[in-house]
Amino acid sequence: MNAKPTIVILDTDASRCAQLETTLSKDFTCTSGSSWPSVAKDITNLSRIAFVVRMDDHSQARMKLAINAMRRAHRHQAIIAIVPTGYALLMRAAFRAGATDCVEQTISDNDLRRCITQAIFVAGLANKHESLGDLMVFARDQLSSEYTETTRALVAAVEAKDPYTRTHSLAVADLAEGIGQRLGLPDATLSALRTAALLHDIGKIGIPDAILTKPGRLTDVEFDEVRRHPETGASILGHTKQFAEVRPMILHHHEHFDGNGYPSHIAGEAIPIGARVLAMADALDAMLSPRSYKSAYSIERVVEEIKAARGMQFDPRVADVTLDWLEKDPEAFQANAPARFV
Repeated sequence: MNAKPTIVILDTDASRCAQLETTLSKDFTCTSGSSWPSVAKDITNLSRIAFVVRMDDHSQARMKLAINAMRRAHRHQAIIAIVPTGYALLMRAAFRAGATDCVEQTISDNDLRRCITQAIFVAGLANKHESLGDLMVFARDQLSSEYTETTRALVAAVEAKDPYTRTHSLAVADLAEGIGQRLGLPDATLSALRTAALLHDIGKIGIPDAILTKPGRLTDVEFDEVRRHPETGASILGHTKQFAEVRPMILHHHEHFDGNGYPSHIAGEAIPIGARVLAMADALDAMLSPRSYKSAYSIERVVEEIKAARGMQFDPRVADVTLDWLEKDPEAFQANAPARFV
């Protein structure tokens, strides 16, 4: 864990390569080249690699070819794409090709170093070559125990595993915060709730890709594997004290008000209020969002589903607040709503 990670810089501009090596060499062992074949043969046996890719033109095809080649050869390693400022389409193409993160070329040196550190952390989680405890220590040391940065890295780990839910965590955070505000929860609880919402699926990093991205119906055995993710997530966060208030919300966000949820089968007020709100927000976004296996539900159908599950899956008070919000401000729940909780 003490050895410097290796950074592979791929840039067709030799002067920029040299500049990046100078910038990053204090914290990382750097190697560089102008094309993927020029560096691929020298790094086959290395672990904890981060690739930094920057092209001298704005070609989506060139960016995608380079990232695809890296991702095929190093499935779980970190890839950071640097794109020209304002080129959103190029950034989107990089993510679709398999980049762990994507930044604009105006990024500061310090932010770039932090971004690379986070990307290596995410890659480590996906690769499972290190224990989760060691990874949390790595995140704490490298990110200077910055709560927000550690949270961002953990969210990125989930998104890297399951690209179909890339926006799910943020949407659930918006919805949970909006419900919590309408319940009158104190600011400290709202803050913890938002973090819990952002991290509620962190346990999915322990689910095999074949199950997590399976297009069809899961078998009973596969579903049992998925149902372990709240406990896995709580275990991951148990490695650091800064998530102590968040952990119970994540552990119990699939409990049902009538006791028929999981993993602990607790009911009613025994379920933390944050977990009850998170359960509603998670279900709400799932209903409102299109997936490969279903279309987005209409507001009318969402209302019907919540009413049917009130007192069973959902806390009646949380359900009533959500139903009131849906009735008074249905526009806030449209797919293009900029911030659902405002």
